[in-house]
Amino acid sequence: MNKLPPQSLEDIRILDFTLMLAGPFATMMLGDYGAKIIKIEQPGKGDNTRNIGPFASHDTKHKAGGFFLSISRNKKSVTINLKHPKGVEIVRELTKTAHVVIENFRPGVMDRLGLGYETLSEINPKIPSSLEAICLKAMAKRKRLRYASAAKLADDLIRFRD
Repeated sequence: MNKLPPQSLEDIRILDFTLMLAGPFATMMLGDYGAKIIKIEQPGKGDNTRNIGPFASHDTKHKAGGFFLSISRNKKSVTINLKHPKGVEIVRELTKTAHVVIENFRPGVMDRLGLGYETLSEINPKIPSSLEAICLKAMAKRKRLRYASAAKLADDLIRFRD
């Protein structure tokens, strides 16, 4: 079976609001295939996983542990206060050029912040409504991939359709 070429998603721009493992791992994989990932972090704290070691000997303030570094490769991070109107406006501006927005907050959090799907899709109607839609759009664009289900995302991202 053939594998997806390394830069197959290079024209995809993703806003990453994910935390801990599942979401950051998914965006890491998309970044491995060339997607441009913009990771949104909390001002003053950054991502929760920054504090998980091990830490490099020169990182005496423990700003970026090994776990964070391993799942944050191929990403550019920016801190934005999502609870401040200016922060919300920055995200809305970033949404205009994004192809995908991925978040794994508790249900309703993005809506309460004024950044739910309904709001962001009004700003950019091309934003898909779910991970399944993301896969379908990327795969349809590439015409090399076969879509089976969201559960098989990892397999489908690395398979060609003959």
